[in-house]
Amino acid sequence: MMADAQRHLDPPAPARGKGTRFWALLVLSVLLLACSALAGWVLLAPSVRAGLASQEADGLRAFGVSEYTGTGLDLGAAFRAGADTEMSTSGALAAVTPDTGWWITPQVHGGLLLHSPDRVLVVEIGVARAAEARERLDLAGAAGDPLRTETLANGARVQHVIGDTEFTAVVELGDTDLLVEAEVNPEGDLVDYRPALGALLETVTRPAG
Repeated sequence: MMADAQRHLDPPAPARGKGTRFWALLVLSVLLLACSALAGWVLLAPSVRAGLASQEADGLRAFGVSEYTGTGLDLGAAFRAGADTEMSTSGALAAVTPDTGWWITPQVHGGLLLHSPDRVLVVEIGVARAAEARERLDLAGAAGDPLRTETLANGARVQHVIGDTEFTAVVELGDTDLLVEAEVNPEGDLVDYRPALGALLETVTRPAG
């Protein structure tokens, strides 16, 4: 009788198989979580690194515009601590010298993303193939805005289309075409920023040397 009562009081020991499955599932969950974190970092790392490399222009430093090589994000010497004007354009196909207060962020494709001092105007500058540049101009002109061609004071030839809220231009620097696309935030009016755009384009040059 005592033995029967003891069997009723003592719960059965857990099966070894259930414990093994628990640890296996735990390890698998940890591995899946680690893989997800790694995948997320691979996707977000370029944007994070670019954001950390952003700088405010001082009106003197030239920032290089490079061609995308497909080898990953290379922020270049322009965004390293202590970089000087000469280092900032090393290996670049073009250079731009924004006025004081512009916020500059390097892009994965080698171009630059610029925000005006009041952060209303956003400008992206990058190297483009001739066919791509022409396609972007055609798309911008589809709304009926005429394509205009002019020569800047710096000698560069520029074709551009001005819309109500967007601006698209191709700056020709010898055998290099730069695609420039700009837009204003909802609270802005592109007309008010035409002088700033013109001043920015006037600084686009070939890097010295």
